[in-house]
Amino acid sequence: MWPFEKKRTHPASARAEIYQGFFRSVPSIVHPFNAVEPHVDVYQFPPAGDGRDFHTLVTSGMSDAPMKVPASRKHVPRRAELLLYTPELHIDAVQFLRFVAAFPTLSGSYFEAGSTIALPENWMQTKGSPHIAAFIGFPRDDDVRLESEMVIESERVALYMPMLISAAERDLVVAKGPLALLDAIEASGSNFEFGPLRPSSV
Repeated sequence: MWPFEKKRTHPASARAEIYQGFFRSVPSIVHPFNAVEPHVDVYQFPPAGDGRDFHTLVTSGMSDAPMKVPASRKHVPRRAELLLYTPELHIDAVQFLRFVAAFPTLSGSYFEAGSTIALPENWMQTKGSPHIAAFIGFPRDDDVRLESEMVIESERVALYMPMLISAAERDLVVAKGPLALLDAIEASGSNFEFGPLRPSSV
């Protein structure tokens, strides 16, 4: 049995109401195919007319299972949900979110902003991608406000945006820190949307 909380302290229906109110649209929902816990649904919100010319995908359920954050990292939230942006819907984006969301529970560990996570081989349907890891970043400033509505048992729920990164980009994070990667991606002219075939910025 995986270490998780059976009792849902913040039901999926409550999260659905929060998400729909925030993004002001009705999403399609992709449910998991198996019974791995935590149960993580992926909500897909279509492009909108307020400058959001991309799809927004956000998880619902990861925060039900607190991450095992060391006592020495008191500033790191134990609970989190994930969000990403993609120009078009693709199963790889959903699978990417599912893998990152399950990582803390399956590994008995945690992540925070600036962390990198190795991805399993051959998980992606898209062929020719240079990316081998996930980088944990933050969503757009407008969407960070969603965090203020996400609270479970008086605990803040962080909202992270995972990004696909190459081996060279991961090495840059290790050598020079997360900001160096963000600067490199911006300097390359790439945006921060989900892109399996985005060229490495390093």
